[in-house]
Amino acid sequence: MTVIKAPFLKQRGMLLLEALVAILIFSVGILGLMGLQAASIKTVGDAKYRADASFLTDQIIGRMWADRANLSCYVHPASTAVCASEASKANLADWLVNVSSLLPGATAELQQISVNADNQVVITVVWRAAQDAQTHKFVAAAHING
Repeated sequence: MTVIKAPFLKQRGMLLLEALVAILIFSVGILGLMGLQAASIKTVGDAKYRADASFLTDQIIGRMWADRANLSCYVHPASTAVCASEASKANLADWLVNVSSLLPGATAELQQISVNADNQVVITVVWRAAQDAQTHKFVAAAHING
């Protein structure tokens, strides 16, 4: 009597090899998703900082509109012009504290506000996120009628 060997004997261990390849493909997919998640978290953080910078520039422009008579008091770094309004100086100092508290690496020395003779205001908000080596800038301009 002849014994017929099952055809599966030639494929011993193939199931284990297929399982290992499937695990490898699954692992690469999971690693890709983790990288995508990390990139999206960084992008969301950057967008938040830009939104905060926009809010801060709108805030100081609003204060300048309300205090149009003392626009020269809002120039930062301070110019040679003399500012007689203590309230305007306090508004600027309060705004600089807000910038430093809302944006990472945003010191008062980095922020710039300029006012030209035509009451054209240019505000530059500068910050550096902890994970970035580069500085980020948000620039806003407004014309404030006197």
